Amino acid sequence: MRACYVNSLKRAVENHCQTVAFPSISTGVYGYPLKPAAEIALTTIRAFDAPLDVQMVCLDDPTYAVYRDVFAELTAK
Repeated sequence: MRACYVNSLKRAVENHCQTVAFPSISTGVYGYPLKPAAEIALTTIRAFDAPLDVQMVCLDDPTYAVYRDVFAELTAK
């Protein structure tokens, strides 16, 4: 999953994108656990050193709450 984010971010830089939006990858019908997915997504995005505006698209309130809480945990460190 981490490689998916890294490769997508690299392609965005290569294509001179300014903004990238990601859904919560694999947490729907594929059943990947939401909190670990959010941790992978957010730590990978934060570690990627590029001038991109990256947005997470959360399709429901429970998903948003998990991403919000994981983001708060990561920024508190």
